[in-house]
Amino acid sequence: MNHDVNALYPALSALAKIHNKDLNELAKKSSHHDNYLGLADCCYVVFNGLSTRSGAVCANYLATLNEYVLYLDHSAADYVWKQLVSGPRSTFLDTLGEATWYLHFKNKGYGVTTHVPFEDNNRSSGDVDLVVTAETTEWWLDVYSTGATLPKIPDNRPGPHRAYGRKLEDVVMEIDKKAQKKFHDKFSSTVRTGRLKGKLLGLLICIQKEDHAFLLPLYNAQISGKDVSPPFDLFTEKRNGLHVVLVNILSAPNDSEILQPVILCQWCRK
Repeated sequence: MNHDVNALYPALSALAKIHNKDLNELAKKSSHHDNYLGLADCCYVVFNGLSTRSGAVCANYLATLNEYVLYLDHSAADYVWKQLVSGPRSTFLDTLGEATWYLHFKNKGYGVTTHVPFEDNNRSSGDVDLVVTAETTEWWLDVYSTGATLPKIPDNRPGPHRAYGRKLEDVVMEIDKKAQKKFHDKFSSTVRTGRLKGKLLGLLICIQKEDHAFLLPLYNAQISGKDVSPPFDLFTEKRNGLHVVLVNILSAPNDSEILQPVILCQWCRK
């Protein structure tokens, strides 16, 4: 039996209709042509009522986006729609990470503005995903959706790669590299011009693919009380302005379909 995706996610459906699209029709055009889920793929899974793990994940994705667009004005909603349906398919997961963190901060009662240009009224100057005001402190935060590198399976050990974790120091090194690259790509040129002088910058690194490769070593460190310190080369003058890196996965609690960030690792400049 097919399910009406428009009825299940009315805010997202209304946004689609503004752009002459229909979620049920998108479901019929799903291509599943690579490893990245897109909006049409999620609609397809829900429309067909697939009762698999991917079915639950897709329902979480759509519920989170549906809640997100309820908060957005017309201009911000239009921007999000373009992100969901155009550009690289990985952009869908980037937008999902932004939506999850936006809702998280909103639920805490913080002020949140999306896609704020580095220069006033000049989007071509680049922008940051979220500007969050907590009490009197303003944070400029960029969301980075990525995947973990899978561990190699020793030739003499049978079984799926998912059964094998990674060494904590290897995980820390990979996170460090991802954070440094993201800061360079997003902020470094703007920081050099002085346009972000005095701003508190942060990275929200969402592990959305192969997250199991990070979970075991980081959870073990939390349980044992082991300190997971940032590498010495992260918070240097080369990345002046970077004050926090939060590594997280996205997960829905038992009583809700809407995703929440689950922090695995938090690094702060001292």
